[in-house]
Amino acid sequence: MVTKQMTDDIRQFFDHFRKMSAYFRERLTPPGYSPAGHELLAAKMACCALLDALSVARFPGSKKPGERFRSLVGEFTTYEYWDRVSIPQLLFKLQKSLNPKGERLRNHAEIRMAGRQEYAITQDPRCLKLAERFPENKKEIDDCCHLSLFYRYRCALVHEMREPGYGYEFAHDERPCYRSLMEMPTDRLTFQLIYPLRLFFTVCDECIMNLEQYFLSEEKSPFDAYEPRFGGLW
Repeated sequence: MVTKQMTDDIRQFFDHFRKMSAYFRERLTPPGYSPAGHELLAAKMACCALLDALSVARFPGSKKPGERFRSLVGEFTTYEYWDRVSIPQLLFKLQKSLNPKGERLRNHAEIRMAGRQEYAITQDPRCLKLAERFPENKKEIDDCCHLSLFYRYRCALVHEMREPGYGYEFAHDERPCYRSLMEMPTDRLTFQLIYPLRLFFTVCDECIMNLEQYFLSEEKSPFDAYEPRFGGLW
């Protein structure tokens, strides 16, 4: 049975994150306001900091930062395409490397994309099925799954202060999508992957809500993960 003190600790911990998430929304993206590029960047970076902190609470000391982040998002959010592989991203990766081992998969991806003027994320295949068909390219497939790409997106935000790619998003975008863009000077049509700001807020909200329920059901305090850090050198 969860004690009152344990419940209060858990509520206190997650109330802090709820307040921070609400603050990011209110200050950086107030209702009816279309944020500029630097404001989108700042809001997404803030969301990534929140998710990194939550990942420490759930996986203290047991995983590398990337593994913690991907495990948190994969286990505690409901987006249905995390386990799908981005064919446009995969094709770009394979064409850039020109590794002979990837020729069969590269031909497959080129056939899927041939002649397209539009491409929807619903057309991305499941990573497991593609890896079963092309086992020699499992690493490349895993690298281009949306859960892995979302973490790479996070790394570009946090370590380079930029959003990867050249896609553009609208204030009303809620879900990941592709937007066509003509590459100059080759006039090659590309499909830029967009992870919009509203997705980041949704991921944060779901992680806060579901992780709180996890700690209540497990009768564990999220503060335990931070105990070695309190009172130490900073």
